[in-house]
Amino acid sequence: MEVAPTVQYVSKYIAGVQQSYTTRGGRRPFGLSTLIAGFDEDGTVRLFHTIPSGTHSEWTANAVGRKSDMLMDFLEQNYKADLDEKATIKLAIKALMTSVEKGDKAIDLAVLSSGQKLRRLTKEEIAAVAAEVKAEEEEEAKRKSTDCVAARLRLPRHTGDR
Repeated sequence: MEVAPTVQYVSKYIAGVQQSYTTRGGRRPFGLSTLIAGFDEDGTVRLFHTIPSGTHSEWTANAVGRKSDMLMDFLEQNYKADLDEKATIKLAIKALMTSVEKGDKAIDLAVLSSGQKLRRLTKEEIAAVAAEVKAEEEEEAKRKSTDCVAARLRLPRHTGDR
């Protein structure tokens, strides 16, 4: 039985195909980036990003497409390597909700865990997590508003000489 190719090998191959179409005259280059996720034979989950120029790189968290810069900033500030599956799903939905105008109805999400098949979350699962995220954001906004009022109440009044 043949050994399955590693995720890195597949991403390098795809990046090479993208690059070869970009450099040959008379051919239109690929105009897309790809995220390739999978797990190697030892069960290690891997994520690679390829771009049309043929570059491929490994990431722990990544975003591509419209508003990806904003999403990457969010992920850099909030991603932690020790997140469990539930926290990771919540982080992904929270990140996407910062950039998607239609909210959770426009989010499609899948989970890849070591040794498991790719699992797509249902719209109901996404909506439940999105509702939890919204509730936390509202609570945080309320807390900040209360903190701001409390801070204003503690300000000393200026009683200058008149």
